[in-house]
Amino acid sequence: MGTTKATMDGAPRRRGVDAIETGGRLLAALADANGPMMLRDLAQAAQMAPAKAHRYLVSLIRVGLARQLPESGRYDIGPLAIRLGVAGLGRGDALAIARERLPALRDELGLSVALATWVDSRVLIVDWLDATVLVAASLRIGASMPLTRSASGRAFAAFDRRPEVAAALHAELADNARAGLRPASAAEFDVVLRAARAHGIARVTGDLVAGIDSLAAPVHGP
Repeated sequence: MGTTKATMDGAPRRRGVDAIETGGRLLAALADANGPMMLRDLAQAAQMAPAKAHRYLVSLIRVGLARQLPESGRYDIGPLAIRLGVAGLGRGDALAIARERLPALRDELGLSVALATWVDSRVLIVDWLDATVLVAASLRIGASMPLTRSASGRAFAAFDRRPEVAAALHAELADNARAGLRPASAAEFDVVLRAARAHGIARVTGDLVAGIDSLAAPVHGP
């Protein structure tokens, strides 16, 4: 029988493990970040002292929920966290069916294939199969793809009309303008979107990785 304790409004709440809930705050901060974080920034986002955050991160790294990049010392989501996220996404019927089709598609085309979905305001790679021939680049499962410079991102930008996609696209175009990347304006990118919608498929020709061309098509669920 579980134990309970009162919440601030007087309603009973089942007692949990405080350490896990504290670690969850760090994981949530990593998930919300745009990239790897410095310890002080991660601790601030999780609303705890850096020394305390470091102790929890040591344990999170040991079980694979977080990782520390050796070059910069920054912290990021770990391999186990990515596996959990991808496994959860794969429980959906549409994604499960699409993943079953990937090997046959790869063999038929003789090309590397990937499956992406929209998660938390970003395009996320949830599966990847290498081509049978040697390729110069590959994606990692859990990678976020830009909306403006990747084929999968352009497919979402062209065919997904949800407001959150439009908002993310607006923000990315502004980031491109600040960083000197193309496309940098809605008018410039509109040419790309019209072409994708006309052909029913989005493409990039070395836009993201030099020498690598990619195509992406939307897969609609039931």
